[in-house]
Amino acid sequence: MQEGSEEAKRWLDHSELDLRTALRAINSFLFPDACLLCEQSAEEALKAYLIFKTGQPVSEEQSAEALAERCLEYDERFNTAANNARALKRYYASTTDDSPTLALHPGPCSEKDAVDAVNASREIVETVKRALGRS
Repeated sequence: MQEGSEEAKRWLDHSELDLRTALRAINSFLFPDACLLCEQSAEEALKAYLIFKTGQPVSEEQSAEALAERCLEYDERFNTAANNARALKRYYASTTDDSPTLALHPGPCSEKDAVDAVNASREIVETVKRALGRS
């Protein structure tokens, strides 16, 4: 078993929880919340893969897009995941922004945006699960 496998499992479990919560948010018409949760779910899944692969902690502050690019360095299967992560970028909320008014939500998101975000995030989570042998 690799050094980071338990930590990777925790990140992946949290990613799946956020994805399920995003689905509940859509059912409650909370589309911006769903979009933000999908970007976070993708980040967490990609961090799980990187932790598993390297055995090292991953910086807390990275977008799914940046993380997917790093995953792609290890495995070509992350090509589609990188494209999906780019689509989720608009929902990324930086917590290190120096501006005094940090946006907690990504702005207006329609139901279609939220469903598309769920599909993109789900594909990323499934790619990570396959790469970790958990599919």
